[in-house]
Amino acid sequence: MSQAPEQTIEEALDALANLRALRDKLRLEQAELEDQVTPVAVKKALADIETEYAGRLAVAEEAIASAESAIKARAVAEGHSATGQRLSVVYYKGRVTWETAHLEALEAIYPGLSKLKKVGEPYGVITPVKKGSK
Repeated sequence: MSQAPEQTIEEALDALANLRALRDKLRLEQAELEDQVTPVAVKKALADIETEYAGRLAVAEEAIASAESAIKARAVAEGHSATGQRLSVVYYKGRVTWETAHLEALEAIYPGLSKLKKVGEPYGVITPVKKGSK
């Protein structure tokens, strides 16, 4: 029995996209079935509850966002991390970046500079394709 050739990355990405689409379709089908078996009175009651809580939840979300911004700003201003009973804020110093092209030109002149160079492990990130980019 002959083995099928390995997929290209592009083919694997398309297969992953198909799996995600299938998952999303299954979720939609589930939601439709749940909607079909939910009595109208229950739907109305749920909508009323949603309306009742929408404003309160918006206020809570706004307060949370404001508190998060203030805490992050304070950690940056004070220059350290902090830990509460249930949450922590982690302070990160700004990243240092260098003009790689210029440093590599200097490395050609001063070979000892290569000892100071650290290169991280490569990694991949899966993102949606923007319309019109292919």
